[in-house]
Amino acid sequence: MKSAVVLEKIPAMRTGLPKSEIRPFLRSSPCEFANCRLKPAFLGLAFGALMAALCASGAPLRPPSVPLVACDPYFSIWSPADKLTDADTVHWTGKPHRLVSSARIDGQEFRLMGKEPSGTPALPQTGLEVLPTRTIYTFEGQGLRLQLTFMTPALPDDLMVYSRPVTYLTWMAQATDGKSHAVAVSFAAAPEIAVNDPGQDVTLGRPDIHGLIVESVGSVEQPVLAKKGDDLRID
Repeated sequence: MKSAVVLEKIPAMRTGLPKSEIRPFLRSSPCEFANCRLKPAFLGLAFGALMAALCASGAPLRPPSVPLVACDPYFSIWSPADKLTDADTVHWTGKPHRLVSSARIDGQEFRLMGKEPSGTPALPQTGLEVLPTRTIYTFEGQGLRLQLTFMTPALPDDLMVYSRPVTYLTWMAQATDGKSHAVAVSFAAAPEIAVNDPGQDVTLGRPDIHGLIVESVGSVEQPVLAKKGDDLRID
């Protein structure tokens, strides 16, 4: 199966604007679950009861593993740590499906996602919100607040969007010290996200899609209905 990763390339930007001139971050409370129609393939009755209890108590959600890409059981990537930089991302079966991201702030590199490269310091993570369609990480340091949002539009109001196997990543930066900063972010996905086994051969490409920078990766061999069982990844 072919998988396309759309890279939202963010160039160096200045973030020294007054707070009133900067687009506010998307914010919502855990009680957003109470008013949202959830995707039954991913959230069962037990999880619904847990969210109702959390809403009643006001306690923040601390999942044992954090959903990042939740399109379907085959294209499903999670962070198995409290902090996004403490562990490499994995498929829900535990096999490596590595996504990495970093931010260059005033010429210095910081990790936002993944353990590598180990010699690069991690930007301190200060917040995590897990909502029905979004997972939002907040980082702070070097005079900046940076948010990384994973959004999978899995709401049934539009079935064409609901069935789209796409997760959107958005980075937002805001100065916290009243100064201007040069900020650039990078993102990469390991080819293993497109195959069942890391040893499989893959093919890379750069489709020409107007207005987008796109890179694709897929398995060379694509045998249809040749595998069965639960311990399977996308192929």
